Amino acid sequence: MDTQTKTIQMLSESISKSKDVVASFKLSQNSIKAISWLNKSWGTSNKKLFDLIWNDNNESFFEIVKEIKYNPNIKRKKISQRISKQSLNNLNKLAKKYEMKRDVIVELTFISYKMFFEKMLNERNEKHRKVLEMINDYWDKGEALEKKLKKVLDKDDPILERMGIVNVITSTLSLAIQSELEDGIIIDPEDFSQSC
Repeated sequence: MDTQTKTIQMLSESISKSKDVVASFKLSQNSIKAISWLNKSWGTSNKKLFDLIWNDNNESFFEIVKEIKYNPNIKRKKISQRISKQSLNNLNKLAKKYEMKRDVIVELTFISYKMFFEKMLNERNEKHRKVLEMINDYWDKGEALEKKLKKVLDKDDPILERMGIVNVITSTLSLAIQSELEDGIIIDPEDFSQSC
């Protein structure tokens, strides 16, 4: 086989794998809610979520999935989902390898991802609550220092301007952390104006 034929064949296989197909899954209400929750938390769509999880043959998360109990008696709803052909192929391979129904894998994966991600968020939020207290303490001290500096320096002194900027950045960081904790708005590390 010549180089041109190999290249065309590889390109054709790549295009074929990237095509979307519609697959149907019977899922519990818990897993459907987990899909919604993950989409909202990650800012993604159903298709992207399915492809993020199954677009490669990564099985590292599958050990956790296997530990979750599956109740066959729960009422399930059939949903149709657009998914890449590659993701569907990988999902089918997992089903065959572990001798599990594809729907069971999908259901348990989304439920376990939600549980795992919620645990991570709770741990992070706990740390951020502690940090918020420290930042608010730092902000209070910064404002007190700024007041003292105003008594010592002239109004147009650049130190006062810079100190004011430090306090504004600290206050917007405090507000951004509060928004993250209360509303789940992720802090953008590059947006110093982000406050809510």
